[in-house]
Amino acid sequence: MATSHMITIVFSAIVFMLLSPAIAAQSSGDVGGKKPKPNDFMVEACKNASANSLVYDEGSNNVTQEFCISTLRSDNRSADAKNLRDLALIPVDILKERVVIAGGNVKEMLHKTKNSTSPMARNLRICELGYGATVGMLNLCGTFLRDYEGDNTSEDYDGPLSFELYDCVDDLNVCDYCGRDTLLRMPGAEALVREKDEVHMLINLGMALLSPYRLEKC
Repeated sequence: MATSHMITIVFSAIVFMLLSPAIAAQSSGDVGGKKPKPNDFMVEACKNASANSLVYDEGSNNVTQEFCISTLRSDNRSADAKNLRDLALIPVDILKERVVIAGGNVKEMLHKTKNSTSPMARNLRICELGYGATVGMLNLCGTFLRDYEGDNTSEDYDGPLSFELYDCVDDLNVCDYCGRDTLLRMPGAEALVREKDEVHMLINLGMALLSPYRLEKC
């Protein structure tokens, strides 16, 4: 059963990677129209997400209700969201785009580094690898979220369980590979620092929205 479960997940991830350009085109946010108004479900979900983020991330990286609503409103899918899975897909999809851009900027800075053996070059290579690995994990998380059908299904169900949705986003530890303090010591890396902070906040938002699934695991 475990082998079958992993085969199904990996196959789904491959399919999602092949279809992701089409998905991005269909799910891009405010395309030629007004941003959706925050409905009661979105406001309540963001209120809870803000409270949940205080539990596991004290300090400046807390998800505020305002940040949550603003991020969700940037994508028209938020108006039709029926559950937390639907909402969490939005920051995860945005996150993938931001990670690809950030990784490209790290690579560009690495190419401009004169000394390829310097500590700066080594740290940039680690950042580049971290962002690359995160893109792969985001493909998997996106597949988990799209394939999730709830835990109360038949014994033949071989898709992801609710706690796996939260765990997948929680495992997006690109910040561990590309440390903020390391970037701050690099001359001319201010834009990379801002991008890393944005990525971190989107990860936190995904975790905060999916926190009830994490609590169900306990």
